[in-house]
Amino acid sequence: MKMISSGKRASFPKVLAHVIHRKLKLALILSIYFDRFESLEHSKDSRSSMDIDLALESCHSTIEKDGWVHIPKFIPSHQVESMLSEVESLQLSGKTGFNSFDSHTVYQEEIDDLLPPDHPRNQLQQSSKTIIDLMELSENSTLRSTYMRSDILELVKRCTGLTEVFLSACPYNAAYYNIYNVGDGLGWHFDRSAFGVNLVLQLPGGGGNFDYHHQTRYISSPSSLHSLEYDTIRNILQGNLSGVVTVDGIQPGSLIIFAGLQSLHRVTTITETPPRINAILTYETMPGQKLNDYSLQKFFGRHIPGE
Repeated sequence: MKMISSGKRASFPKVLAHVIHRKLKLALILSIYFDRFESLEHSKDSRSSMDIDLALESCHSTIEKDGWVHIPKFIPSHQVESMLSEVESLQLSGKTGFNSFDSHTVYQEEIDDLLPPDHPRNQLQQSSKTIIDLMELSENSTLRSTYMRSDILELVKRCTGLTEVFLSACPYNAAYYNIYNVGDGLGWHFDRSAFGVNLVLQLPGGGGNFDYHHQTRYISSPSSLHSLEYDTIRNILQGNLSGVVTVDGIQPGSLIIFAGLQSLHRVTTITETPPRINAILTYETMPGQKLNDYSLQKFFGRHIPGE
């Protein structure tokens, strides 16, 4: 496994977020430190608080406008290396994860028998990857401790603009490693959560692009608009990529917050080593939320007894 080379950094470096609004590029420094976030939020230093508020508001505006936001260098190289080492150690110890090779609908739900097989609601996509889920991680896992941090929870809440954000109650998908080897990728789909939080750990040697179509569907829209939603999905599945964006500029240590519930997206096939590795942090808008059984069995090879 190829590891990312180390560099000298502060314990949690200042993050430069570039926000494009009305063709004006605004560089904002997010003074968010793991060790100092809460104290800065309640600091008497009004200038620091104003800087943080402005940066987080800009991140929120970017998510509303584009459906995602990229915070580069969110974690320093030594933490990236720690997580990659954790993946390697787990694999060497025999905890190689669940190799998912499956077909699924774009909605990650069972096929609707009332609709024809070629309907966009029922067309099957192919996905494959390896998942090392939360249950496999030790109590002192770097990923586990990162997921449990209240400061990141607060950051996610502020960036998404949600009133409340909660840790997932799922013992498997709350936090996990995604590993994409050569030949792996994710077919077009919508996420089950309102948004996803992704820590980039290692880029692939080739392929592995993240493509998305912003605001493919509106969850609260009237049923009369569903036909337009299906038309858009049908066009994309047929290879018409008008309106589809390929994300670039991502590097190890980047944090991506993506509104995947409403935006159709995929990961293109990995073509060259090393594998694409990232860590997924799952947050929910209501307490006690868990992944549905369909997705849990398809992508994690798991089942929660009694549910």
